Amino acid sequence: MPRRSKPRGSKRGMDRRMASMAGVARASSSDWLSWLRFGLTKSVNPGYTRLVRFGELLRQLRDESGTGIKRLAPELGVSYTYLSKLENGNTAPSDEFISRVAKYFQYNEERLLLAAGKVPEEILRILRENPDEALEFLKQRFGAKNESSGST
Repeated sequence: MPRRSKPRGSKRGMDRRMASMAGVARASSSDWLSWLRFGLTKSVNPGYTRLVRFGELLRQLRDESGTGIKRLAPELGVSYTYLSKLENGNTAPSDEFISRVAKYFQYNEERLLLAAGKVPEEILRILRENPDEALEFLKQRFGAKNESSGST
């Protein structure tokens, strides 16, 4: 007798989906509402990608282009189940796949890399060749997150 899988609305599956949705809301709820009020989307405001994970950005690009997941998958040389796993944050993309997505959607590859939690190679090269100057510049320009906030 074949083994039956859990129904789609099972508690385990629902818990995972709710946890995933809660993580998105926790990371960007106030910013998301602000952009909705002004009618801006993630693609209009590229700075927003710092709060968006790769899968969310991929889904946004796919939705904005009107491309279905089953049609997009062969265009990118992957299965639609792999795209689904990417969009749901269940797997991480390779640098090569990110490059294909950037070319397909004509989107900034460095922003996609950052959304996937990867540092673009050019930035790594700068950091390797000028570690002290680069780190000092970043700390001065953007502030170090681990400094104490008593100097205000």
